[in-house]
Amino acid sequence: GVFELSRLAKAYIIPTAADCSSAIVFKKSWNKAHLPKPFSRVVVVFGQPVGIISKSDDVRSPELSKTLASRLSDARHQAAKLIAE
Repeated sequence: GVFELSRLAKAYIIPTAADCSSAIVFKKSWNKAHLPKPFSRVVVVFGQPVGIISKSDDVRSPELSKTLASRLSDARHQAAKLIAE
């Protein structure tokens, strides 16, 4: 997945989250996708990057997954906080 792509492309992984003030929610979709309604406020947050994965790193490492999950969660919380203001 994303860790293997980071290794091959020698690129950082940038956790990104978005939130909007008013949206249509696709409840039957696997990820409950949101489509912002016209004139709603949309916020996009770029979280702290995860470093480039080297050849010596195990791309299936639970620690890498936990790090990315934590940074994605932080970005989601920050986006929700900004939308609430």
